[in-house]
Amino acid sequence: MSAATPDQGPAHRVLLVSKFVHHVGGVETYLAWQAGALRRAGHEVAVVGMTPPAGSPQMDLAGAATYLTPYRAYTSGSTATRVTSAAASVWSPAAARTVVRAIEDFRPDVVHFHGTCYQLTSSVVRATAGRGLRRVATAHEYKLTCANQRLYDDRAAQVCERCVGAAPLDRLLNPVRTRCIKGSLGASLIGGVEAVVSDRVWRTADDLLIHAPSHFMARTLLADGWPPERVTTLDLPWPEQSTETARGGRDFLYLGRLAPEKDVRTLLAGWRLAGLPDARLVIAGDGAEDAALRRQVAEEGLTDVVLTGRVGRAELEDLLRHSCATVHPAAWFENSPFAVRESLMAGVPALVADIGGMPELVREGTTGSLVQHSPEGWAAALTRQADAGPVAGQGVLDAVDDYRTTEDAHLRALLELYRP
Repeated sequence: MSAATPDQGPAHRVLLVSKFVHHVGGVETYLAWQAGALRRAGHEVAVVGMTPPAGSPQMDLAGAATYLTPYRAYTSGSTATRVTSAAASVWSPAAARTVVRAIEDFRPDVVHFHGTCYQLTSSVVRATAGRGLRRVATAHEYKLTCANQRLYDDRAAQVCERCVGAAPLDRLLNPVRTRCIKGSLGASLIGGVEAVVSDRVWRTADDLLIHAPSHFMARTLLADGWPPERVTTLDLPWPEQSTETARGGRDFLYLGRLAPEKDVRTLLAGWRLAGLPDARLVIAGDGAEDAALRRQVAEEGLTDVVLTGRVGRAELEDLLRHSCATVHPAAWFENSPFAVRESLMAGVPALVADIGGMPELVREGTTGSLVQHSPEGWAAALTRQADAGPVAGQGVLDAVDDYRTTEDAHLRALLELYRP
């Protein structure tokens, strides 16, 4: 291998394995950044992922060679198709064959896993065993401890930690007992079986390092029995400063997926209680809750709430420039969302729910506030921020600069994980 740069050591050939190569959320944001950063630093990159669904374009991955597994639909098609897809969501020989083909063609020395469950399965981890490869996995969600990935019970709409530290039989039975995955017995049974199978594969891959993007994620993994020597905490890269900082507008901006566990409904309840004059709540994003939230806003006559749908980069920057704060509700343990970083690097303070890893991204009073996730908690936080007056964007940037992880620093730390 040729040298990459004098301070980075030899160049690597890195195979990135992630179930989605079309943009869904923060995992794909990081995947695209990682592919580009590695290639710019002189390393070779290839990617394994699932063929995107119709209408979802494949992301630009800096020209990396891409190996695609078949697209899987779990809720559509004939009964036979759904049964076949359900079985493949537990163990996918096709995905394993794709990884083997990528290894034989590309000949990596490092394999870095991101999301793999259901669409790729732990078969892709098994396919890399015994090949003398350095193996790293980023724990974006809680799949290594939880069947539904989020430590969240979909049916009860609340945080659930029953599987943390549980025995294998309970990992199988807990989802079935609670129907925590989509409120469905069938989905929960498949998820429980998949959890037991994948748990064995991941835990016996004792040469594989787990990258935890937050201290909260690391603590959760350790509480679940993962050996400390296999878990490394490394903050995700923060974007560079926006070209323009906030201008002191009156808008509050929500940026992210519209999903039940994000719990924008509680934020809306807090907004109603706050009753802020001459202010707007702008909700930018899309997802499963989009239609329900639009109905709620219309039925309650919330004329000061605007839902924009998903926005492009230029529109996002304009929204940030006219916001006095971004708001990040959560009924689940958010790990380390990029939306908070984007806000702060535009000089806009972030109000974040005080659970999971988000509190690690803000400093009370300088770059944002921690909010007790309830209507009353959000009403109080919104009122305090509105009363504070115009945003001092440069002050936010100066404060963030004291603790953020730059893209260069993150890449250097990542390359240390890749060293044999």
